[in-house]
Amino acid sequence: MLAISFLAYANNAFTQNYDTKLRLSAGIDGDINKQLKAGLEYEHRFDRNISAFDKAFIEPEIEYELIDDVNIGVKYRLGIDQKSSGKRYAHRYSFFANYDYNLDDFEVTVQGIMQYGFDDIDNAVNPIENALVARYSISVDYDWFGTKIEPYAKYELYHHLNHPNGNILNEWKLKLGMKYDLTRKSGLNIFYMFENEFNVANPDKASILGIGYSYSL
Repeated sequence: MLAISFLAYANNAFTQNYDTKLRLSAGIDGDINKQLKAGLEYEHRFDRNISAFDKAFIEPEIEYELIDDVNIGVKYRLGIDQKSSGKRYAHRYSFFANYDYNLDDFEVTVQGIMQYGFDDIDNAVNPIENALVARYSISVDYDWFGTKIEPYAKYELYHHLNHPNGNILNEWKLKLGMKYDLTRKSGLNIFYMFENEFNVANPDKASILGIGYSYSL
């Protein structure tokens, strides 16, 4: 009820270019060796107040433990867009590095991503196919007294390096969620995220509800 009330409030608060969206995903990952692991995720997105199919993504990734608490990796994302007549396919390539720091029951992760390919802004009228974007994020996970529940929060900032308007910061996202262990190898991730564009014409805002399932081999 609280989530529904907040969405209703946000819908009234932002009268221009505001949307409510839903994301459903499923992923699988596994260790190749002690330092290398691979994963694959499928995500289905709905927009227009969760009334229409927006996009689907298929994303494989490989992650390598460089040293203790420091990982690097690469991702490829295939985007399938069905908003217009017929399907449109788009591609994106990413390199990422992250550092994890444990403080008692908290885990803090700082991550940087460099991506090239289609623009990540969902409602862009003219999406950029060769966008070079740096993404900076910080997240905090909390071990809830050793239970199966793990609340978390994440903030991410987008830096579009080759935007037609110049080298600009143009989007931020705030995510609040909870991870829940179903079994030793599988779990759910439930979250609310608010995304906000700025420094562009007709900036978009959106409230996003997400549910994800993951399985580790």
